[in-house]
Amino acid sequence: MANYTAKKKAETRGRKRKTSGTTSSSTPFGQQLPQYVYTFKKRGKPVCILRDPNLHNGAEIRLDLPPLSPDFWNSYKEAYAGTRLNRKIAREKQVKQIKDSNHGAPGTLKKLFTDYMTDSVFLETLAPSTQKERRSRLDRFAKIPTPKEIRELYSSMGQLPFGKIRHSHLREAHKTLSKTPAEADKTAKDLRAAFRYAIDMDWVETNPADGLPVLTGYSEGHQPWTDQDIEVYRDFHPIGTKARLAIELFLEFGERVSDTRRFGWPLVSQGYLEFTQQKRPNQKSPPVRQSKFIRPQVLELLKQSPTGDLVWLAREDTGGMHSAASLSHKFARWAEQASVFQTNEDGAIRTSDKTGKPLPKTAHGLRKTAAIQLAEAGGSHTEVKNFGGWKRDDQASHYVANANARLLSKSAMEKKSKA
Repeated sequence: MANYTAKKKAETRGRKRKTSGTTSSSTPFGQQLPQYVYTFKKRGKPVCILRDPNLHNGAEIRLDLPPLSPDFWNSYKEAYAGTRLNRKIAREKQVKQIKDSNHGAPGTLKKLFTDYMTDSVFLETLAPSTQKERRSRLDRFAKIPTPKEIRELYSSMGQLPFGKIRHSHLREAHKTLSKTPAEADKTAKDLRAAFRYAIDMDWVETNPADGLPVLTGYSEGHQPWTDQDIEVYRDFHPIGTKARLAIELFLEFGERVSDTRRFGWPLVSQGYLEFTQQKRPNQKSPPVRQSKFIRPQVLELLKQSPTGDLVWLAREDTGGMHSAASLSHKFARWAEQASVFQTNEDGAIRTSDKTGKPLPKTAHGLRKTAAIQLAEAGGSHTEVKNFGGWKRDDQASHYVANANARLLSKSAMEKKSKA
């Protein structure tokens, strides 16, 4: 029944699509569009496509919104240059691979996961790395054995009819992931997203994944580096080493590993480091462009340090760019060599649950430290927010509030000592 309903909805959308697009007349957006550009709504959301019969055999190519914006014209040019079609072909190939490897019987939870992961919203709004991780977690969840009372009928969660799944079924399966709380919480988030998709498609009325327990407690995430940590690291890694250059770049510019790995002379313009942050909340979010002034002492440090031709923190073997993961791991080894480790609240060194080895502090912890240093130096909320490239106010407010608390505490103690 669910498949019949989905088929009828798809046919209805197809009929609407043929009549809702316009070329040079008024559109749902109230704007004039170029020839062969069509607009319509898909599940209540506006969509803009190019369908030129003389281009790529009339292939339907998605364009960026809003119409007539700079992003729209860039995507329009890309469509005629062929790059948009190449991405469309790659995405269709990805969808086929998912369906071939992750298919499930009609109406089952496995089939719901497949439909969700091949939907255009999933493929176009989530970063490729996020798609890969979510796909892996949902595949693992589909293989979890069902609760005992229904195991005779269905051996795994993926075989359950998703329309009959109750919250208790998901809760029992979710408990089996309790040994890895962080992954369990991410899986719960993935399940909620998959069932929200089912609700949007009118396949179910409620979300049985709502209310799954959060297994992880509060975590500060990557630990900031203390002044002592930085001093110990600098003593171990002198100027002239790549390890020393790395920590100075992280502290100076306060950027993520995914951006710092790309820093190099091609990004320098008129004394500024000009780049676009790689991380975005989703693929539809506007990119965050950064412009960081390069102080003279940084230029002097670069002269004294081993750098690559294109990127400053180049790989030793090829001279090319590190991946974000490889640079993170390499910096963790440098911190480990300098004996800079994470600590618990009681001051004890934190160890890995898997290996029992001490956990070194991370490069991302230096991003926090850089924001803290700016806030404690008197940086305003706007300056801290711009420095980190954050879109939300609360992220910068956290650092400014903590810095103000420390300064007020120091001021209060000085006044008390004079009394």
